[in-house]
Amino acid sequence: MWNIRPATPNDAEGILFHTKTILETSPFMLTTPDEFMMTVERQRQWIIDQQQSGNLILVAEENRKIIGLLNTQRGKKQRLRHIVSFGISLQEAYCNQGIGSQLIQHMIEWAKKEGIEKITLNVMASNERAIHVYKKFGFQQEGYLRRQLKLEDGTYVDDIIMSLFL
Repeated sequence: MWNIRPATPNDAEGILFHTKTILETSPFMLTTPDEFMMTVERQRQWIIDQQQSGNLILVAEENRKIIGLLNTQRGKKQRLRHIVSFGISLQEAYCNQGIGSQLIQHMIEWAKKEGIEKITLNVMASNERAIHVYKKFGFQQEGYLRRQLKLEDGTYVDDIIMSLFL
């Protein structure tokens, strides 16, 4: 059985392994495996920095192995402090089990408690499964960036901007 909880600095190694797994297996990430240069110590410091900045990092784990991750990024400037953006990743073997939905639900509850008014995200137009989940929570498309991402094979993918007002 899996559970969801806030990340701690002790999760650095597990988050690092999860991220490397995602980058090697998912076609929907912006970063390529070759570009990812994180070390365990830098990952640990990133967790600390994010928490000190008031951001949320959630992990989904099964048998103490991290299988999913959601992290938020608050607006830093005064005029953007009412907004949070987020990213989410879930290992393929654990998709379609409600784990991603639970991560998002936890994040929405956290955002409401924090006084966040708007949650935003970017998603590749080809990631239909993720778009379906976001729409289920009420996220709506706000923008569409054509040919925003160029893949290794030379093809382009559009980037969709979605948001949810709380």
